[in-house]
Amino acid sequence: MALRDDDSKPIGVLGIGRDVTDKNLLFTELEKFKRFAEHSSQGFGIAKLNAETIYMNASMRTMLNGVLGDGNFKQQFWQYFPLELQSQVRDEIIPQVLREGQWQGELAALHPDGSQFPTHETFFVIRDDQGKPQYIGNIMTDISAQKETEMQLSRAKETAEEATRAKSRLLANMSHEIRTPLNAVLGYTQLLMRDEKFSGNQRERLELILTSSQRLLGLINDILDLSKIESGVLNLRKDYFDLHQEVDDIQTIMAERSSTKGLQLITQIDLPAPYIVKGDRQKIGQILLNLLGNAIKFTPHGSVSLQVMPLPDNNVEFVIGDTGPGIAEKELAELFAAFKQGQAGEDAGGTGLGLALSRHLAEGMGGSLRLSSVLGQGTLAYLMLP
Repeated sequence: MALRDDDSKPIGVLGIGRDVTDKNLLFTELEKFKRFAEHSSQGFGIAKLNAETIYMNASMRTMLNGVLGDGNFKQQFWQYFPLELQSQVRDEIIPQVLREGQWQGELAALHPDGSQFPTHETFFVIRDDQGKPQYIGNIMTDISAQKETEMQLSRAKETAEEATRAKSRLLANMSHEIRTPLNAVLGYTQLLMRDEKFSGNQRERLELILTSSQRLLGLINDILDLSKIESGVLNLRKDYFDLHQEVDDIQTIMAERSSTKGLQLITQIDLPAPYIVKGDRQKIGQILLNLLGNAIKFTPHGSVSLQVMPLPDNNVEFVIGDTGPGIAEKELAELFAAFKQGQAGEDAGGTGLGLALSRHLAEGMGGSLRLSSVLGQGTLAYLMLP
């Protein structure tokens, strides 16, 4: 601009320069962002602080306006949401964004035809160089496919659970139908064995029938218990009993079996006598008999041990150990699955139900059961019960 004296005669020129490097850089960055946003599959939008829409990328325009052009934006951004959500966006979400800087969550938006689709939204404040809020940004993701997948998975889960329940009901019914005549076989076999007319080979055959029937009955009872657990209908008793006496009784039962196999049964009960607890005596005994039975079954020589000790919070831990061949680490995780056995179990025979049932029973009583083993040294089972 010209500089003049008092008589308005030109005496010079005044020039004002401004460095617009930062401004040009900002425009360049904004152009880069716009090109990026226009090709993004996610919706990007910008609104003024009063929620007036001023920009949508192509994905958001397609989702909300149904056109790729600029279109005519609805004046307030919350109008793109269903009527029942507009007040939440207007009165809760936007004030929270202005107050706290951002908001994330799931909502539902409107297609141009008025149909709804589920979205994941991220609202955030866009600030200037001084940190003052200038605009509200929004990232919108259509999660219709995700929700459909979740629904299909939920339906598949319900179908699988119902199939499991149906299988458990079938097993329970079959077990009951088989157990009734089997009890008759056991009863009549025991009566025949009392008859002194049967001796020699006849008595051996009766003993074989009795032993086989008892083993089959034990298997059926295990299947019945497991099916009840899977169906969620296994009822556990809550009776007071002497746990010290129960362990003594189990020791007496298992001492004969270990002695017959030439094994030493070592028992250490660090509980006062009597030790009154409240629980299901029969189920606790069932777990201990199964764990000790396994230890004896898979130990060719040496010893089997049972240690019982009190823990804090009135818990009790049972540790059953053996000097058997041990279990490979890769087999340990599979042993608690129904009908799963390690190599030693397959060689010795059995159903693979015992450990699965024992863990289910322990967890049903609020306890736990775990194994540790070293090949060539033996196995330890840790049973904790409250």
